[in-house]
Formats: sequence, structure tokens, C-alpha cells
Amino acid sequence: MVLGVSRDYVQALVDGGMLLRKAKTESDRMLYSSAERLGLVVDNERLKKVVATLQNLEDLWGKQNEELEEKVRRQDVAIAEMQKELDSREATIEGLRQEVVKGVDNTKKAEGLAIQLSAECSKKRCAD
Repeated sequence: MVLGVSRDYVQALVDGGMLLRKAKTESDRMLYSSAERLGLVVDNERLKKVVATLQNLEDLWGKQNEELEEKVRRQDVAIAEMQKELDSREATIEGLRQEVVKGVDNTKKAEGLAIQLSAECSKKRCAD
């Protein structure tokens, strides 16, 4: 026994210090592990929000795509109807053009006949 301190007492102090260091090391590991888990939870929540946002965007994209497809279908129908109307008008115009051509031909024939009749009349007058 030196200075009134027993060897067992000193050993107990050393053992106690080692035990405290081990406890502190274990506490530090637990604290680090908890901080790491908290970071993972925060990241997980952030990723859940990102996934929800992406799903909302995908839903909106799908809805917009459907709306655009419907708009295209309506425009295709309108274009088909306009094309039918144009075809009908073109057919009417073609029919009128043919009537005009016939009218011009008939007018030319009538003029030719009038000239011929006029010439015949002139000949008959001259012959009389």
C-alpha cells in the first residue's frame, strides 16, 4: 500500500476508466448510428416526395396526352368533313365548267348556223 491507496483500489479505478471509455465508445457508435438512420429517414422522406411529384407529373402528362389525342381526333374529323365539302364543291365547279363549255359550244354552233342562215338568206335575196 503506497500513500494509503490499495492496489485493488487503483485497479478498480483503472477498470472503471476503461469501462467508461468503452461505454463512451459504444455511446458514440450508437449516436453515429442514430444520426446515420436519421439521415436515411430524411433522405427516404425526400425521395418519397420526389416519387410523388414524379407520379403527379406522369399523371398530368397522361391526361394532357389524352386531351391532345382527343383534340387531334376532332381536328381529323373536321378536316375530313372540310375535304368532303371541298370535293363536293369541286364536283359542282366541274359540272358548271362542263355546262359552260357546252354552252360555248352551242353558242358557237348557233353563231355558225346564224352565219350560214344569213348567208343563205343573202343568196336567196340576191337570187330573187
